[in-house]
Amino acid sequence: MGTLLKAQCVAPTVPCEVAPKGSAAVDDSVRLPIPGLGSSAGDSTSALFTRLLGLLAEGDASLVRDQAEAILAGDDPTGEDGALCAALVAVGFGAWEQGRVRDARGLFRAAVRRADRSSLRPLRVYPLLALAPMLTAVGQFDEAETTIREASEETKRTGGTAWADAPAAFRARVHLSAGRLDVAGAAAAEALAIGARLGNEYFAPLAVSTLAAVALRRGDLEEATRRVHDCRTMTAPRAGLGAGC
Repeated sequence: MGTLLKAQCVAPTVPCEVAPKGSAAVDDSVRLPIPGLGSSAGDSTSALFTRLLGLLAEGDASLVRDQAEAILAGDDPTGEDGALCAALVAVGFGAWEQGRVRDARGLFRAAVRRADRSSLRPLRVYPLLALAPMLTAVGQFDEAETTIREASEETKRTGGTAWADAPAAFRARVHLSAGRLDVAGAAAAEALAIGARLGNEYFAPLAVSTLAAVALRRGDLEEATRRVHDCRTMTAPRAGLGAGC
């Protein structure tokens, strides 16, 4: 995989622990429930997200592109905006991997608009939180924070728990990248507290890796080492959002 994939927790990535090529199994890192999915239409969109992210995990970018572009060209039998959102997300990840930052940003914004138009509006949380680390990686911190705020408002509106800790975890990365170490540590701790209260660890690795980075920048090698060890013992699905260590 490309060098961008190695910058986990800074920019969005496809899942790194993958099933063998050609395997029917899909890595658990793409099994994080996608916001807003659960109806029959949602189930089909969830399957589409899982399939496309699984192909990305296997490094089969050309097949992902072909399938996603076919959906965007109107080949999806449902014609559901949720399916178009999934296709735009997949193409957006491909653009990011190729270093086409402006294209990736536009594709994820288009995915948000498609989710807004669909019956699965909470689905917008996924492309918003995929876009935020991209903006963070290129230093557009204010826009990244605005994007995370949009996602946070949506998760609060829908009342779901699976993604409740994500906004704080991604905010922590923005603050870390901007050099605001105290605020970054506080946001990461907030994400861990939310996850502990709700009984999930979906984005705990991202928060713990942020605490490790904060400790490292402060010269506390013992704390940084402890946090990295903690992070590497965690296994949490991240649905392509680079939340590992």
